[in-house]
Amino acid sequence: MNKKIVKLISISIVILITLGSAYFYYHKINQEPGNPAIASAPLDIINKDELNELNLYHLGIYEAVSRDEQGKVTSYKFLGLKKEEPIDLELMTDEEKITKGLAISNKIQVLERDSQGNVTVYHLINSDADIISKY
Repeated sequence: MNKKIVKLISISIVILITLGSAYFYYHKINQEPGNPAIASAPLDIINKDELNELNLYHLGIYEAVSRDEQGKVTSYKFLGLKKEEPIDLELMTDEEKITKGLAISNKIQVLERDSQGNVTVYHLINSDADIISKY
């Protein structure tokens, strides 16, 4: 009779531990967003200027894995490609070429401008085949 009681208590303890673990696991998974228990660190996506410094493909999305003391990217991970968007042909003005120190005779396509309207990304056009229609 003593063995039956020990066996019954052992089985009860195993069942209680299993149910308790399931309960805590369920509540940990179903916590509200923003709760530190399930929140993950935000991705450190490399910005356009850093892409240019690292000579990385502009349409690529890269995550900075580590940075040095000055905040420069020391290692990164490729996450995928951005969807290409069709763009209109916009050529750089002579004034903008002078500001950038470029030859006025060059035909230069503007790909991107900053919030102040300054050219941030441009492309030299040697022939019509060089014109970018998606970016």
